[in-house]
Amino acid sequence: MGSESSRLNVALFVPISFLAVLLFRRPVAVLSGSLLLTGGIELVQAVAELGRACSYDDLKANALGGCLGVLFGVVALWVRQRRWPLTCRDTLWGAGSAAIGGLLLTGAFAVAVEPVHGDAQAQARRALEFAQETWLDGAIADLYGRPENGMTVIRKKVAEGRWRLEVDLGRRGSFVVRWPERRLERFRWEEPDGDRGRDGSVGGGDGVLDAGRARSAGDRFVGKWFPEVRAGAEVTVVPLRDGRGGHVLSYRDPASGGGGPARLEARVSPGGRVVEVTAHGVPRVG
Repeated sequence: MGSESSRLNVALFVPISFLAVLLFRRPVAVLSGSLLLTGGIELVQAVAELGRACSYDDLKANALGGCLGVLFGVVALWVRQRRWPLTCRDTLWGAGSAAIGGLLLTGAFAVAVEPVHGDAQAQARRALEFAQETWLDGAIADLYGRPENGMTVIRKKVAEGRWRLEVDLGRRGSFVVRWPERRLERFRWEEPDGDRGRDGSVGGGDGVLDAGRARSAGDRFVGKWFPEVRAGAEVTVVPLRDGRGGHVLSYRDPASGGGGPARLEARVSPGGRVVEVTAHGVPRVG
C-alpha cells in the first residue's frame, strides 16, 4: 500500500466484489471469481503487448481489494437480513471453482510466462524509460527549437530490446523514433513559420522560397537525422502548388544496401524549415 498504483489497484476491485455480493448473495463464489479475474488480467498483460507488465504486486493488490469488497458485502447482507449469508452450497461451489480455475491459471502461467524478479524488472524498465526520455528531450529541442514538457510517449515493442517510440506534442506536432537506433521514421511540425531550429533551418520569411534554399534546408535536416542516406542519393525537388513557396524533397538511394530507407520525403515550408518527413521502406527491425 506504499504506492499510489497499489492503492488504485486495491480500490479497483472493492466496488466490483462488493456489488457482486449484494447482487448474487454468494460471497464465496464472488471471492473465487474476484481472485480468478485478477489472475486472468495479469496473465493477459504478460502474454499481450499492451504496454503493461505482469506484476505480482498488482496481483496481491487486486486480490486484497476483492477480499475487502467481499467482506464489506457480507457485513451489508448481515445488517440487512440479520442472518449469516454464507451457505454450504455457496462454499462448495466457490471452493471448487477456485481450485479448478487456480489450477488452470497456474498451468497457463507456467507455459506462457517466464518469471522475472519484480524489483530487477522494474528497475530495468525505469532505467530504459529514463534513457529514452532523456534522449527525447534533446531531440525535441533540436527538432522544434525549444524543449517540451507536455510530451506523450507511446512505447511499442517490436522485437527483443527494440522499440518504436511515438511522441505526441499536441499542437506542436509529433514524431516516431526507432530505439535503440535513435532513428526517425516520421516527423511533423504544425506551428507556423517563425522560429529558428537548431538544425539551421530558418523560419519567418515572407518571400517565396527557391528550390536551392529548400534543397539546402532539406540536406541539413536529412544529413543530421538520416545519416544512412548517402550524399550521392538522388534528390527531386518539387514546388508545392499552394502559392506560398513550399517544396517537397524526395530522396532516393538505390545503392544504400538496405541500411536506410528506400525513399525519404521531406516537406520544406516557405520560411525554409523542414516541417514534415516520412521514411518509406524503413528496414524491418529485428
